Amino acid sequence: MTRMPIITGLALTVLLTGCSGTQKGPIQDPSIPAGDRKVALRAAIDQRFENPQAHYELAKIYRDEGLWDQAEYHFNVVTRIAPTHWPARAAMVRLLTDRKRPAEASQAIRTFVREAANPAELEQLVKAFRAEGLNDAALEALQSGRSRWPQSALIYKQLGMYYLGQKDARRAEEYLRQSFAMDHRQPEVAYELGKLGIVIEAPKPKTPPPPPSGSGSSSSSSQPDSATKPRVP
Repeated sequence: MTRMPIITGLALTVLLTGCSGTQKGPIQDPSIPAGDRKVALRAAIDQRFENPQAHYELAKIYRDEGLWDQAEYHFNVVTRIAPTHWPARAAMVRLLTDRKRPAEASQAIRTFVREAANPAELEQLVKAFRAEGLNDAALEALQSGRSRWPQSALIYKQLGMYYLGQKDARRAEEYLRQSFAMDHRQPEVAYELGKLGIVIEAPKPKTPPPPPSGSGSSSSSSQPDSATKPRVP
């Protein structure tokens, strides 16, 4: 009975912050026992089922405990109710991979990549894949993104970052250079290129050519004599 106020407080925190994919709270504090966090998360879900962050956090606990069926159920819920919760999608692929279901994992990757509506969303999915250690999935997503958005500096930037993570400096330089050529307003790309020993300078804006000399003189001075003198018949 003495632990009920703690659990109630945790549940309230989940209810108030459950929609945020980035905000951290007590439910993510490793010092709090997983059992207390599960009670709080279940309470939050009972109060509002469409709480993607609560399902996601609960699924991660189940995954860590080896309760894969429960984890898969809650990850699936997130993919249905939160179209842009990319960490849950990456976690689902990780779970399918760990459960030795490669065909389903491959299909999930293709589906989630198609769900990315623009390069910025694909970038979030790629980061989520990499956070789960799914480097092959991240590369597959980026290759698909390059086909869909061939002029996206963001896609080439992420390709460069991917190869930096793989310690492939040659390919990293290649893609980072292409990204910077497409968009010079990328200090992070310039910084990474600098770390590779490449000095990149954004091109200076072109200055308009000076006006031709004499352009400010009166029009009468440039007219021929025939325009100012009467013609003799």
